[in-house]
Amino acid sequence: TIAGSTDGALTNYPVEITVIRGAGSSTGSTLYAPECRADFADIRFTAADGVTPIPYHLESVSGSTATFLVNVPSIPASPGTTTIYIYWANPAATTTTSDPAAVYVVYDDFNDGVIGPQWSVSKDPDGIVQETGGYLELKSPYGTTGNNGVFVVSPKLTGAAHIEMSVKILSTYDSKNDNRHRIFDCSGDPGIFDDFGKTVLQRHWGGYSGDAATLDTFVKHDIYIIPGESTRWVAGSDWDVTSTEYTCDGGILTFNTGDVGRRNRYGHMQIDYVKMSKWTPNEPTHGAWGPVESIVTPLGTKTLDGTIIDIDAPETGDWVAVSTTTKTYIIEITDSGFGTVYSADRTGTPYDVAIANNGANTIEGRGILADIFRFDGVQTGTYTAGGPVRTVAIAQKNGLYAAAGSDDGKYYVFSKDAASSWYLLHASDSASPVTALAMSWRGETLVVGRSDGHLVAFRAAVEEEEFPGTIRFL
Repeated sequence: TIAGSTDGALTNYPVEITVIRGAGSSTGSTLYAPECRADFADIRFTAADGVTPIPYHLESVSGSTATFLVNVPSIPASPGTTTIYIYWANPAATTTTSDPAAVYVVYDDFNDGVIGPQWSVSKDPDGIVQETGGYLELKSPYGTTGNNGVFVVSPKLTGAAHIEMSVKILSTYDSKNDNRHRIFDCSGDPGIFDDFGKTVLQRHWGGYSGDAATLDTFVKHDIYIIPGESTRWVAGSDWDVTSTEYTCDGGILTFNTGDVGRRNRYGHMQIDYVKMSKWTPNEPTHGAWGPVESIVTPLGTKTLDGTIIDIDAPETGDWVAVSTTTKTYIIEITDSGFGTVYSADRTGTPYDVAIANNGANTIEGRGILADIFRFDGVQTGTYTAGGPVRTVAIAQKNGLYAAAGSDDGKYYVFSKDAASSWYLLHASDSASPVTALAMSWRGETLVVGRSDGHLVAFRAAVEEEEFPGTIRFL
């Protein structure tokens, strides 16, 4: 749950979420997801409907902790709240869908070697601007014959903004007069300049200050702009200054070395990354986390002929049996969904179906017939009962025994001989209609239920020495 800002309603607003791959109680902006992938590539976010995906940026991964910035579609003004959902542990989600360009107004990590269309570049003939080595490099070299300034500008974000970037100012020309660097622009200021030939560059914002800029090291800059009110500029540990004199009317990324159109001003700068996003001074807050729910995702769907009447799955194996009003199906189930499908056209009313382990054999009661099928859908046995065959059973272990119960009050036991032919092993006397059957793992026990409430159990004697695996009814 995300509680709204006192600054008003927000749309497409970035909210930070931390995910820890480990056990713990989720609170604030931190979620514990022990089942997620080690690389956090399976993390997904949705809107309040739990279905619509929302963009996010996987900002960083450090050990078992990842930081995400999530683009929440709509957050009402305080005290209103909204809800987002987070999903993980989907085995099909093996690659992150992180999309920083959909979260930030301006984003660039300068890793593709091409200056993107979001940048407007102005430079003198001898100025250098290039994307190389994972950086945007601006260079206004000393000793050139012409002007050498470089100016790079991003689109503008109207309204309050947060600008984050990592910038290195190099000491390449710090012994020359008038080094000039601009990292962002607010009404023509501020900038970072040398102090007339001194080797330490200093911040300039309406006049020089004593805050020295670190050279030859990437420094993280965070700039917070409230149009018409103030601008705060935090440069690592170099300075943290808020200005009410220069109040930008929105966010804009500006990088400048030297001075376009003028000579004898120099500079050398590298930018590692830039991010500019919507921001409001009184940011939304994190409420309570809801319970973790397990979501079952179907492997696949399939439409069969007729109305599905009964389904049976064995204890082991990848095959299931399905009875419909028009066909008998034996279907393979794979890790990705449905595999091979065998079917046989059928007539008559389907009542019950049972399948042995690994799909070895299947028995089906349909009309007054008890029919047995091989795993590939070929019918290998049939028997005509004296009434509708409403219940069937099969030995799960090997599929060598099967049984059927009929409205004629009889139960029928079938077996398979050495030649793989099915035959009737036993037919009972007639009594009340058989309404239920159950057969044990290898067929040693058969239990019969009748419509008058009688339950009959049969225990098989296995004569292992002479006839391994054969059943004799006691």
